[in-house]
Amino acid sequence: MAFFDRSFDFVEDTTKLECFHFFDENDKQHFDEDDFKRLITSLLNQNGGTLSESVIKELFLSFDSNADNKIDANEFESLWNNFIIPLKHPVTALLVIDVQNDFIGGSLALKHGSAKQDGYEVVPIINELIEKMHFNVLVYSLDYHPANHISFYDNIKLYKLSNENEKSIEDIKLFDTVLFQGTNGKIEQKLWPKHCVSESWGSELHQNLRVPEESVLIYKGTKPDIDSYSAFWDNMKLAKTELDDLLKQKNVTHVLVCGLAYDYCVSSTALDALELGYAAIIIDDATRGIDENVIQLTKEKLASNNCIFASCSEIPNIVKGKDIRLEFAQVFAKSNKNN
Repeated sequence: MAFFDRSFDFVEDTTKLECFHFFDENDKQHFDEDDFKRLITSLLNQNGGTLSESVIKELFLSFDSNADNKIDANEFESLWNNFIIPLKHPVTALLVIDVQNDFIGGSLALKHGSAKQDGYEVVPIINELIEKMHFNVLVYSLDYHPANHISFYDNIKLYKLSNENEKSIEDIKLFDTVLFQGTNGKIEQKLWPKHCVSESWGSELHQNLRVPEESVLIYKGTKPDIDSYSAFWDNMKLAKTELDDLLKQKNVTHVLVCGLAYDYCVSSTALDALELGYAAIIIDDATRGIDENVIQLTKEKLASNNCIFASCSEIPNIVKGKDIRLEFAQVFAKSNKNN
C-alpha cells in the first residue's frame, strides 16, 4: 500500500516524521530529487512515468529554499505544512457567484446572450451541492451597483471618455467596450444594460436558491466609478473585498466556484483565487455563461493558470482529498516559493 493511502492523523508530528523517513532513502536526513519524486507520485496517486522531469524539478525547487539540491528537515516543514497537508486535507469554500434575478430573468438575463444559456439551470444544481456536500465556508457574491454605475450604457455621458476610443460617443452601442479616463488611469469597460441596482429586485439572489444561515454575502461593484467582476477585487485591483481575509481566517485552501456568468464574474473570481494562492475549481455544470467564444478563451486562460474544471460528480472526492490534481500541487508550490 502506498504511503498516502494509509489512514493517518496528519496533525501529529509522528506522522510527519514517519513520512520524512519513509521517503528518505538510505537515511540521508534530506530528500534528493529521487526521494521527492517518489513522494510526489505517491501523493498524486500517479506512477513515476506520468509526471515529467521538468515538473518534478519545478516542484522540488519550490521547497529547496537554499538551492543546495536538498530538502532538509527545516525545508520539509514547509513542504509538510504548505503542501502535503492542504493537498490531503482540503479546507474548502464554495463560492456561489451572482445567482441574481437580473442575470436569470431580468435586464441582463443570460438567455438573451449569444450562447442562449439559461441562468436558472444552476439553481437546483447548486442547491443539491449544498444539500449533499459539506463545505467549510459558503460564500454568495452579489453585483450591487449604484444607479450611476460606470458599467451601465445609459450612464456613458456621466464619465469622461478617453481620447483613445475609436468611436465617438454618438456611435458607441450597448455591449461595446470603451475606455474611460479615470483618476487612476484608463478604465476599460464593457457597457451593459442597467442591472443589479442596489436594493432592487434585480439585485436579489434568486428566491429558489438555498442560502443557509451560516453563509457569507459579498457585495461587489458598489463604487460608481469602477466595475468588479471578481468577488475578490475590483477590475483594476485598486481595492479588495473582505473575501480573501475571510478565507485566510478560515484557513481555506481550495475554492470551488460556480454561478453566473462563466465568462465574466465566475472566471475572474477563479483567476484571482489562483493569484492569491488558492487551488481553484470551476464546477462546470453549475455554471452558465453569455458568449461561447468568450467562455472558450476564458477556459484556456484559466487552464494555463492551473485552474481545474470539474463536474458536480467529481466534487466529493476533491473535497475529501481523494482526488488530488497536479494543478493543486503547482499552485501550492508556487505560493510557498513566493512567500
